[in-house]
Amino acid sequence: MRRSFQIAIGLLWLAPVVMFLQYRLVWDRLPQSVATHFAANGQPNGWMSRAAAMAFPLIPVLIVLLVATICWARIREPHAGSWAILGLFSVLPLTLIVINRQIITFNLGGTPIHGLPIHELPIVLAALAAVLVCVLVFLSAKRGGPWPLADVVAEQVHGSRVWTFLLLGPLLVLAFVMLRIPDRGVRIVFVPVTLVFLVTGAATWSGYRFTRSGLEIRALGFRLRSIPKEQICHDQPSSWNWTGGYGIRGLGEDRAYVWGNSAVRIATARGSVFLGHTEPQRLIHDLEVLTKAGR
Repeated sequence: MRRSFQIAIGLLWLAPVVMFLQYRLVWDRLPQSVATHFAANGQPNGWMSRAAAMAFPLIPVLIVLLVATICWARIREPHAGSWAILGLFSVLPLTLIVINRQIITFNLGGTPIHGLPIHELPIVLAALAAVLVCVLVFLSAKRGGPWPLADVVAEQVHGSRVWTFLLLGPLLVLAFVMLRIPDRGVRIVFVPVTLVFLVTGAATWSGYRFTRSGLEIRALGFRLRSIPKEQICHDQPSSWNWTGGYGIRGLGEDRAYVWGNSAVRIATARGSVFLGHTEPQRLIHDLEVLTKAGR
């Protein structure tokens, strides 16, 4: 599995090569000023030099792939969530390859591919759909089974008022923009973006349910993960570095559910799990209660 994952990562690096060749193979036939942006009717309304048109999408892809490859190299045993993230990252270069082809075709012949206008809306919606599928697969990976409600011995809530405000605050701005923009296509794009901010902002409040069978990690009533009691080796308070990011983190053996800098690290038979909480000792106490209740 790891070998296949590494091969898939390597194949992603073919994308910038293809993007470079798309321009170089027709370099002498392209005009000095390349039309790179188009209105809804397919008419150009933005231009760049040939070098800028080639570098503009290519440089971000190279940076993203470099950072992603460094992160993926740390994954020892890829799971469904790792493959989902890899699939999501492949959407960006593939989308840009399609856009490049449309732009080059227009500048060589004066008309878009098949006579259709170049429009960003289908591309944006496809990217948002890919993000949604990726998130669902990522959250379902290593989810485990539910525990009986009758066995609940303790519950805790981990929330961040700061992150809730930062994520829900833009909803007012998005709502104002949606009402002011006359273009219906643009408003359609703003709908899923608004939903992402709404769901993510609400998910900043996570719940931990301790039962006689193990630990459940939940958000918005959705069970993110179940950890059997038998898999918990030990726990200890642990600080969380802000450079690691917040939210649901981790592609390999380790996973974190944090919205702050204090957490409890649980060592399991399959890796480490970080549980964020403003009072880590409360989580440690409930883990001890869980262990005793399970006996």
